[in-house]
Amino acid sequence: FKEAVETRTNALEFKVKYHAPPEELLMDHIKLGQLNAIVGNLTTAFDEFEKALHICTKLNKKDEIYFDILNWLFEISTALGKFSLAESYINRADLFASIHANQEENAQAIISRIRFQIQKKELLKAEKLLSNMYEQVQDFPSALTPALVLIEKTTVLLLKYLVQEDQTILEEVMQNLDDMLFISLDLEFLPLTMYTKKVLAKILLYKDNFKEASEELTEAIDLAKDLGMETFEQTIQTDLIEIQKIQEKQPTLSEDALKLQKQVLLEEAISFLRETFWLVSASEHQRDQFLRLSS
Repeated sequence: FKEAVETRTNALEFKVKYHAPPEELLMDHIKLGQLNAIVGNLTTAFDEFEKALHICTKLNKKDEIYFDILNWLFEISTALGKFSLAESYINRADLFASIHANQEENAQAIISRIRFQIQKKELLKAEKLLSNMYEQVQDFPSALTPALVLIEKTTVLLLKYLVQEDQTILEEVMQNLDDMLFISLDLEFLPLTMYTKKVLAKILLYKDNFKEASEELTEAIDLAKDLGMETFEQTIQTDLIEIQKIQEKQPTLSEDALKLQKQVLLEEAISFLRETFWLVSASEHQRDQFLRLSS
């Protein structure tokens, strides 16, 4: 993804220099924004989507692309802690979805609203919206939409678990991750498989299941090799080495140090779930674009 960011940045600069059509620049800004979000360059990603929104406004383009841009701007401004700005974007997205009365867009607006509540730690409100979402999206054309809901459900559960440790919550987390793996394998969407396995490894490590955590990461490494994702492969290799270090060091830790270590593992899982959400969102957007062009 990092290499793709550099390549697309250079290509976009070239197109801007030689005055490519606004419609073409619009899609390039969106793709570059998505890639920057996935690799964690949030400020740069935000700038790219703002440029895309400016082009939409200039072209008077109020369609599904406009809606997608608003949702991405909402997501990123929320992640950056700019809640007032985030709320302005989600309100515009809600208005668009209600006017167009599109079931999938309404669902996407609700998912975005859930993420806003999660970021503000309003977990009860998020949980209430999530309660029926998974069943509602089962029949949607894109199987990636249920994956987005599962990611949000898992994030809420882990945040709840950080406040109050309850093994039934952890069991539900494991079930959600298992469902995400099923979706990824059913769609042959291997990047989601890798990302889910990395989150799963963190949870297994939290449960002191070192062997299974290592197995999940080893499988993720093999997938990364098959896809030629060298940077991701190296990251997972580092995680694999970290498991060995944790296993060796754990018997010497005090009770407080051990508790802190386990908390960090869950926080890392939550952080990577956010990256997983953006990976799926970007892929769903690309699928929608393909279907629009095909029709």
